[in-house]
Amino acid sequence: MTEARRQPARLASGGRIDRDRPIRFRFDGRSYEGYHGDSLASALLANGIHLVGRSFKYHRPRGIFSSGEEEPCALVETGEGDARIPNRRAPLVPLCEGLVARPQKGWPSLRFDAGRIFDFTHRLWPAGFYNKTFMWPSWGFWEGLVRRTAGLGRPLDGPDPDHYEQVNAHCDLLVIGGGPAGLAAALTAGRAGLRVMLVDQGDRFGGILNRDRIVLDSHPGQRWVDRVTDELNALPGVMELSNTTAVGVYDHLVTTLLQTGVDTDWRECLWTVRPRRILLAAGAIEQGLIFPGNDRPGVMLAGAVRHYLNRWAVQAGNRVVVATNNDSAYQTVFDLAAESIEVAAVVDTRTAIEPELEQRLASSGIEVYRGAHIVGTQGGRRIRAVRVAPSDGSRPIRLSCDLLAVSGGWAPRVHLAAHARGELRFDEHCQAFLPGRLPDGMAVAGQVAGAESTEQALAQGRGAAADLCRALGRESRPPDLPVVSADSLWAGRTGTVEVDTGARARQWIDLAHDVTLGDAELAVQEGFVPVEHFKRYTTTGMSVDQGKTGNLNAFIVLGALTGRDTGAVGTTTYRPPYVPVTLGAIAGRRTGEFYAPRRFLPAHAVHQSLNARFEDYGWQRPDAYPEEGETLEDAIRREVLAVRSGVGVFDNSPIGKLEVFGPDAAEFLNRLYINDVPGLAVGRARYGMMLNENGVIIDDGVFARLAEDRFLVNTTSAGVDRIGGMME
Repeated sequence: MTEARRQPARLASGGRIDRDRPIRFRFDGRSYEGYHGDSLASALLANGIHLVGRSFKYHRPRGIFSSGEEEPCALVETGEGDARIPNRRAPLVPLCEGLVARPQKGWPSLRFDAGRIFDFTHRLWPAGFYNKTFMWPSWGFWEGLVRRTAGLGRPLDGPDPDHYEQVNAHCDLLVIGGGPAGLAAALTAGRAGLRVMLVDQGDRFGGILNRDRIVLDSHPGQRWVDRVTDELNALPGVMELSNTTAVGVYDHLVTTLLQTGVDTDWRECLWTVRPRRILLAAGAIEQGLIFPGNDRPGVMLAGAVRHYLNRWAVQAGNRVVVATNNDSAYQTVFDLAAESIEVAAVVDTRTAIEPELEQRLASSGIEVYRGAHIVGTQGGRRIRAVRVAPSDGSRPIRLSCDLLAVSGGWAPRVHLAAHARGELRFDEHCQAFLPGRLPDGMAVAGQVAGAESTEQALAQGRGAAADLCRALGRESRPPDLPVVSADSLWAGRTGTVEVDTGARARQWIDLAHDVTLGDAELAVQEGFVPVEHFKRYTTTGMSVDQGKTGNLNAFIVLGALTGRDTGAVGTTTYRPPYVPVTLGAIAGRRTGEFYAPRRFLPAHAVHQSLNARFEDYGWQRPDAYPEEGETLEDAIRREVLAVRSGVGVFDNSPIGKLEVFGPDAAEFLNRLYINDVPGLAVGRARYGMMLNENGVIIDDGVFARLAEDRFLVNTTSAGVDRIGGMME
């Protein structure tokens, strides 16, 4: 192992990391150093590493784009051997001693990828190319090559060495999101005596308070978070779960949560929660901007740049250009300037900004191009410059930079509300979809509900929780809200996303699947105008990230290309899970013999002594008794003839035997069988088939009527546990 490289992009102070606990890790075969509290993404940026992968389709250089679950580019594989884990998003990988990570694309190396040939020949691979090519000599001829070339991570080919848990829970109120709104809501409901579960996908509660320099009650916002979480810990009915993501909401508000283990003997735990009410306070996801060359390493979300700066003390660039269509990116400008990091310019697509911002910018000496657009970028493995078209139509200006922070507005995390069949509406002010009609029992607060300040988020969280308490028959004692001494800049009025259809250079809509503006234009030209058809033809939003940073822009682009408002375009269907869930978490402990235990007949030893050949029918049952030198087919023929001409004994002891009794026993079974159960006379038996609600056969067997209100039901030996459990 080479000597660990120092961290050239780490600030000398600040951040919520433990500098007394250095951690060594490896990425792409090289050794680096980070600190306890880092994510893999923050540690890589601290070490000056910006090239972390190659794009899915064209193998273009890609860097870290975001700081959360929305990351579309920095997909890595961690671990070695059977402990490999593919498709992990670098911002979500906690740094630990000895971590080994590697990029998933790039042969023979990340820096020189032969797959870049697909980029140089990109005109051959437009949207839907696989439906129009590989016709000759046959699809089978090309299939092997396509399968080896496509895809992301490599699946494991051995047993999973990790352990997984599953938990069922009930609560009165499930609060999803541990930011200001969620914390205020949990405290309100907890004080009212409700059973509350507060979950957040981060390793610490606080949400936006972990990212921005917000001051509450004249102290850093994290101090208020610590005070609230301490009180919640002391309340007997409150459960707090960090590192936990709500991945799906189903009928009757049943919610699944995926918890990542930290210092535990299990890797993940899948929770199934049955709450009486849900408060969704999950925040919003920043969106990118569409312009030529917007996919280069060094192009990052402005909020992510701010997050890495304030949370991990990482300086993602030395000379920064900020491009935005809303106010929130200016907070990044001011935070960078506070750390003496050069901001070369701000490019704002809007022609006017708030007077307060005007004054702050004037005093800082930072140049702002209003009504301007980025029309090009330069750079290979990292961005070197941008070209800006001024609003007056004059010649584009070249600005050198090594970091481009972009913000195209914020998309509220409405996914879970949509899972529960809530309706969405497009809001012109924030240029995003907000919850409209909510399912019964669900409320929203904070950025999900369109809040535009920390004060609004706190008030919405407290108010929504108080309403839910009353609906559950409890009077709440709402807590006093902290005074917001200094707030962050929220999005405010968001400008529309401008689309330059005349640019020759490619403009990326979906970074994860290499979907460009040209692909969108081709899809519309070929008639894929309905949003679901558009999605599938272009593969927009169909990668690991599910389009979290690209779908909103895709809907806006589709509207612009077809002359429709974005609200009329609508959205694609939000489907669970919200983030990928491992098969191990779904299986839990039901693996190996815990899933399919080997069960033996009472006379198993006797069958063995007769040289039985066993087959698994839920039980180890003999197929035949081959004699020496006899094939299975010969043995079956001999045994059939023996039974035909003499007598045979069949061990049917494992067949399912269930007794069903009660005044409605006949009608109960009549709803399971396709047969006429009530018409069966006492003392008679009948062969029957069971169907599920979809009309699919799930079991068969004989049922007998022992009395008017009593039946003996036989099932298959493998199905008795399943059918018995279903009946119960």
